[in-house]
Amino acid sequence: MTRKKNEINENVNNVAVELLTPSERESEIFRKIPPNAGVNIKFTNLSYEVPISKPILKNVSGEFRAGELSAIMGPSGCGKTTLLNLLAGYRLSKTSGNISVNDRPQNKSEFRKISRYILQEDAISPMFTIGETLLYASKFKLDAGKTLQQRQQIIDEYLKIFLLEDKANTKIANISGGERKRLCLALELLNNPAVLFVDEPTTGLDEFSATQCITLLKRLAISGRTIICSIHCPSARLFQMFDKVYVLSDGQCIYQGSVNGIVPYLKNFGLQCPITHNPADYIIEVATNFHGNYQEALVTEIQNGKVRKWLSNSSSVPNDTTSAVTTTNQMNLKVLRNKQHTWWSEYCIILKRNLQQMLRDTTNMKLIMYTNLFLSTILGIAFSKIGNNGYLGSYNYNFVVLSTVQCVFLSMSPMLSYVPQEILYLRREHFNQWYRLSTYFMALVSSQFVMWSFSTLLGSTIMYYLSNQPRQMFRYFLFAGITLLTSLNGSSYGILVGSRLRLLNALFMGPNMVAVWVMLSNYAVDRPTLHPVESFLMYSSFMRHSVEGLMETLFGFNRADLICPEKYLFCASVKPQFVMKLSGTSNANYLSSILFLLGFYIVFTLLAWLVLKCRFSSMEFLARNRFYRYLKYLQIRYLSVKAM
Repeated sequence: MTRKKNEINENVNNVAVELLTPSERESEIFRKIPPNAGVNIKFTNLSYEVPISKPILKNVSGEFRAGELSAIMGPSGCGKTTLLNLLAGYRLSKTSGNISVNDRPQNKSEFRKISRYILQEDAISPMFTIGETLLYASKFKLDAGKTLQQRQQIIDEYLKIFLLEDKANTKIANISGGERKRLCLALELLNNPAVLFVDEPTTGLDEFSATQCITLLKRLAISGRTIICSIHCPSARLFQMFDKVYVLSDGQCIYQGSVNGIVPYLKNFGLQCPITHNPADYIIEVATNFHGNYQEALVTEIQNGKVRKWLSNSSSVPNDTTSAVTTTNQMNLKVLRNKQHTWWSEYCIILKRNLQQMLRDTTNMKLIMYTNLFLSTILGIAFSKIGNNGYLGSYNYNFVVLSTVQCVFLSMSPMLSYVPQEILYLRREHFNQWYRLSTYFMALVSSQFVMWSFSTLLGSTIMYYLSNQPRQMFRYFLFAGITLLTSLNGSSYGILVGSRLRLLNALFMGPNMVAVWVMLSNYAVDRPTLHPVESFLMYSSFMRHSVEGLMETLFGFNRADLICPEKYLFCASVKPQFVMKLSGTSNANYLSSILFLLGFYIVFTLLAWLVLKCRFSSMEFLARNRFYRYLKYLQIRYLSVKAM
C-alpha cells in the first residue's frame, strides 16, 4: 500500500512539473499577457444582503492581482460564491461598496468581455463528444475566417494540454468529473481571457484529478492572468500551489495574504497550528470557532480585508496599477472583435447544434414519436366511423377537441422539461460571451418548428384518414395547417413557462393552465347566447380558435350532407350546418382562426423572449425599474407581516 501511495504521489508531482514547464506549444495556447495589460481587481466595503435575511457579505475589502492564483476560502455559507459572483458580475448586484479594475470603477459590460466564469455545476450537453464540444466552442470564440482544418489543429493542441486527447471521441455523459472540469477550462480559454473566475474547481474530484485541475490554473496564472477560485478545503499539496488566500467567516474577512503567512498570522492570537496539520484545515477550524471565538479579533486585525501587509510579491506580473483600464480593455477587445460573428452565422451554428442534439437524444425523440403515433392511432380508431356518418356526425366535435388537446400536450410537455435544462447551458455560455441571447432564442424556436412540423404532419395524417373524414386534399391540408399552428402554440407556451419556472414548477403550472383553456374552448356548447364577458373569456383560449378552425375545415366550405346509414330511420346530424350550430361553432371562420392562432403564437413567443431577456439581464437594470422596485417593496412588506 505504501509503495502504491508513493507511486501515485510521484505521478501527481510529475504531472504538475510537466504542466508547469513552458513549451513552444503551450506558449501558443497560453499566450503571455503583457505586464501593462494585467488586470488587478480591488473591492472596498462590499456588502450583499437578501431582504428579510441576515447580510451575506458585510463590508468586506480586498484585492486580487494579475499573475496570481488566488483562493477564496471559508466554511459553508460564509459567502465565498456570493463574493465570486459579485466580482464577476454574475446574476447579483452589490448592496453597497465599490469594485475597481486597475484603479478604475468596474464597467460590467466591458469587464465581461475580458473575463470568464466557470461555474460549479459544469453544465455541458451530454449529447456531444469532447472534440465536438470544443469544435462548436471554437466556432463561436475563434476568428470566423479560420478554416475547419485550422480550428481542428487548435483543438488538437488543447486536447493534449488538458490531457483529453484519449477522450476526444467520448461523449460528455461518459467522462469523469476531472475530465469535465478540464474541458470547462479549455472551452473558456479558447479566446484568451485576462481574468478567470472558478467556483469550487476541486469539488467531487479525487486528489489526482484535483491536482491536474489546480496545476492548470497555476499555469494560467503564471502566464499573467488573474485567476480567482472559491475552494472549500484543499489538501496541503494543493494549498501550496496558491499564491494568495482570502478567508471569509460569517460574511467577513479574517485573513488576506499568502499561504505561508497563515501560520504566523494566527500565532499572533495564540493560535498555534500543529506541524502535522494542514494550515487550510486549521484556519477553517478557526473560522468555525472550533478553537474559540476569535471572529471579532481577526476581523479587526485584518480590518475586514483592508490590511495587505500579509500579501507577498509573488505575482508574475508587475503590480502596475497606473496603467489605465482602457489599455487592458483595448488589448482584449481588439482580440474579441476579430473573433465576433455576425448574427446570422451565430444563428446557423446554434440551429445546427440544436438539431444535432435533438436527433442524438434518441430516448426523447422515440418517446415523442411513439406517443404521437400511439395517441393518433387510438384517436383515429376510436372515431373511425364518424367522418361521414350522419347519425354520429355530432361526435366529430369530440374528435376535434381531443385532437386539439393532443396537439397541445404533445408539443408543450417536452418543452417543460427541455427548456429548464437548456437554461443551465445557456447561463454559462451566454454569460461568457459565446453568442447573443437573441440568436440562441431564435435558433431554439426554429428547431422546435422543424420538429413539430414533421411530428404534427404525421399525427394529422393518421387522425384524418382513420376517422374517415372527407377525402378532399384541400380539407386535409387545412386540417394539417390548424393542427400545426396548435402544436406551435403549445410548444411556444411550453418555452414561455420553461423559461421562467424551474422544472417541477413548470411541470405543475403548464398542464394546469392548459386545463383552463380546454374548459374555456368548450364553453359555447349548449349555450345559444353568451354574455360579452363570457365570449371574451372563451376566445382568450387559443384552443377555442383551433376548435373552430377544425370544425370549419370538416363541415364548412359547402360540404355535402352526411350519409345516414340505412339501419337508422332518422339522422339528426346529416346537415353540416346543424352540427356546427349544435357545437356552438356556427360563426366559425377559417381565416379568422388562422390569424388568431398566428397572433397567439407571436404573443407567446414574444413573452418567452421577454421572460428570457429579463432572466439574463443585469439585476441593476431591474433595480432601476419603478414597477420592479414596487413589487420588491410589496414582497418585503408581505414577508415582514408573515414573520410577525
